[in-house]
Amino acid sequence: MNTAGLSLSDAPPFRTIYPFFIAAALFGSLSFVALAFTTDINRYDPHIVGSIHLFTIGFLLNATLGSLTQMLPVVGGVKIESPKIIKFSFFAFSASAVLFFAGFVFYRPLLGIAGLLILCAAVMFFGMLLINIFSKKEVISQTLKGMRAAIIVGVFAILLGLHLLASHAIGLLSESHAKFTQIHILLAVFGFFGTLIISVAHQVLPMFYVSPEFPKFCRAWPIIISIASTALFIPATSNIAIFVIWTSFVAFAIVALKKIKERKRLMSDASLRLWQTGLVSLIIGLALWAYSLFFELKKAEFLFVLFFGLGFLGSIVKAMINKIVPFLAWFHLTSMGKWDAPSVREMISDKDASIELWLHWSSLALFGAFVILEPLFQFACIFAAASFAVLLKNIIGVLIIFKRESKSVPTA
Repeated sequence: MNTAGLSLSDAPPFRTIYPFFIAAALFGSLSFVALAFTTDINRYDPHIVGSIHLFTIGFLLNATLGSLTQMLPVVGGVKIESPKIIKFSFFAFSASAVLFFAGFVFYRPLLGIAGLLILCAAVMFFGMLLINIFSKKEVISQTLKGMRAAIIVGVFAILLGLHLLASHAIGLLSESHAKFTQIHILLAVFGFFGTLIISVAHQVLPMFYVSPEFPKFCRAWPIIISIASTALFIPATSNIAIFVIWTSFVAFAIVALKKIKERKRLMSDASLRLWQTGLVSLIIGLALWAYSLFFELKKAEFLFVLFFGLGFLGSIVKAMINKIVPFLAWFHLTSMGKWDAPSVREMISDKDASIELWLHWSSLALFGAFVILEPLFQFACIFAAASFAVLLKNIIGVLIIFKRESKSVPTA
């Protein structure tokens, strides 16, 4: 493991981090359990919209905030000394995911608005905390710059979502509602989550898999994507913005796969295969997206959600959780003087990680086959929910090991 250039002494306590990842895995599983009960499979079905936001807010945002809370001090050497804001953000994300789901499934827009307002408050407080940190730091790394750009775009995505929910609440859907919905999706998927993954990949791939550093020109991707994302609001530049976003993500996927292939540590594990699954899914999704812009594609919107949501974002976020959680547990145990602490690979065994991986692959295959055989949809949901359940089990297993080993830490 390559930890050069990391401020490991600034890493937050393990107890601060693991609740985010437990909640993320739990909501990931619940989102597909809920999705299995849908009867009308289209993007406007309230049940599907609610389930998707259980996934995006409950799984992706919890995992993202947990990763940011861990990565900012370690990568940038910035200390997050506001535990109350971190705790509030954690509870706010979980509460807003539940309220958002209930608001759509039972068509109570006010519940969704309440959830989104809570989410806005959490993002605002956390964003102000980050702005304060960045303003005091003289030198900001490229990873931090990318994170900052992603957070700015994320705020736009949330505000636009608030507007869309308010339109439902008052029963006034304008002609631009569908267009704003599309922009909201692109801002969230590419501008926020995608930009964060690109920013973190520059640090995570060399650190955990000993891959070569990304070329210098790759550092511009997060800024370019964030600028292009905001240009989506302008009709005259929206098509150019989509082309820039598309090109940037294709380039990222190709370069990242190349760096993984050139890694110095050739040994492979489930988390690495999840990275490769995510990057290949991104390329397939981008190819299908481009095709759908010019030709008719059956279930194009569903394929977009499959390859970008579960395939790209789901795979890579899972991969990072499988590395970050055991690494933090091992690091904090050794920091306490437990020199014989279980290794990262011992915290989550290859067998347990492989079970999660195969369930994940099976769900992707079944969702893909659903395009031809619709009865497979519920089976795909079950396999996806099971893969997140195994992820939850693995995280809890790390926590049990950490608590057991910490009891035998030698006292001074």
